[in-house]
Amino acid sequence: MKAIYDAIYAKFAPSGTKPSVYSDLGGRMYPHEAPQGVTFPYGVYMLIGDSPDYYFDDEQLEDLTVQFMLFDKPGNSSSVNLMTYYGHLDALYNKCSLTVVGYTHLEMVREWGYPLRDLENNIWQYVVQYGVLLEL
Repeated sequence: MKAIYDAIYAKFAPSGTKPSVYSDLGGRMYPHEAPQGVTFPYGVYMLIGDSPDYYFDDEQLEDLTVQFMLFDKPGNSSSVNLMTYYGHLDALYNKCSLTVVGYTHLEMVREWGYPLRDLENNIWQYVVQYGVLLEL
């Protein structure tokens, strides 16, 4: 569903004034995976679930699960900075209004999130999942 990817990125990088998380990540937010050798910090977002739902066999809803992952290296910052990035991401997307072409956006709500540290690669990561409900 390309429309949700476009809507998520448009919210992250609107024309004009950029949101705090855009500045935090230096504009580096990528669908599915980051390019090899990208500068830290950065973010990745992906659709991890998409399920149709029918309301009285008349209205079709799309129930989506979207996941964001924020990455940083301890050498660049600490987990405290990553928590700031998460706070800014959540302020932008939790209970937000998205413009999804071809759909009426009903809601986007944070379902869960957690920080973790990849000791092998020395990377901090914050994973956040949102539920999105659209009406066709």
